[in-house]
Amino acid sequence: MKKLQITLCTLAVAVLAIGSAGASTVNWRFNVNVDDGSGSYSGTNMMIGVHPSATDGVDPYDVLASSNFSYTDQSLVAACMITGSTDIWQRDMMAGDGTLGNIWNFRVAGMPNSDVSTMRLVFSMLNNSAIQPPVGNNIIYSLIMVNNQGVANAPANGTVWDISMPAFYTSDYFFTLGLPVLKITSDSLMASNGYEFNLVQGTAAPVPEPGTLAVMLTCISGLAGYGMLRRRIQA
Repeated sequence: MKKLQITLCTLAVAVLAIGSAGASTVNWRFNVNVDDGSGSYSGTNMMIGVHPSATDGVDPYDVLASSNFSYTDQSLVAACMITGSTDIWQRDMMAGDGTLGNIWNFRVAGMPNSDVSTMRLVFSMLNNSAIQPPVGNNIIYSLIMVNNQGVANAPANGTVWDISMPAFYTSDYFFTLGLPVLKITSDSLMASNGYEFNLVQGTAAPVPEPGTLAVMLTCISGLAGYGMLRRRIQA
């Protein structure tokens, strides 16, 4: 009987763990933008995310930075660069399971007529539960400065910032990074003269959900009690 209880306990933990791991969503996204440190002078949001039918190159889920993109006076902009394309993109959706391996490449710059003394890169969630990362997710990112364009006091090339995606929706920025102002002289120079970043997607060590944790603790307690009982009998 004890052996049967142990077997059932083990199976329960395994099933819960598999169910928890398989519950993640693969259609979600978040915004990346640039402002002057107070929320002003920012262009159209750049959107980064994952979709089960997307590819690592250009696909129907990506959006070109055309008429919707803010190449306007006094505007600070972040824009995606997609493998295999020389265009500037407003949205870049990636393939995969949404937890590991994706790499986004993007640029950050002030437009030709921008007039600001500070720049700030900001990450925020979308207020739409249908396309938010899964609740209680363990998604993390590494933001890497690839090319600082030689700007004085800018973070060194190769600098890495670890970013954790919030487990629940928040209207606040979940990551901010102050940068020295970098202003390009022509819209066409965004790709070549803007700050260049990579954003690498990974996953942290999984944290058991409350239900899974409760079952695990119950099983551990039961196994411990069974071990103590066996020692007493043998004694």
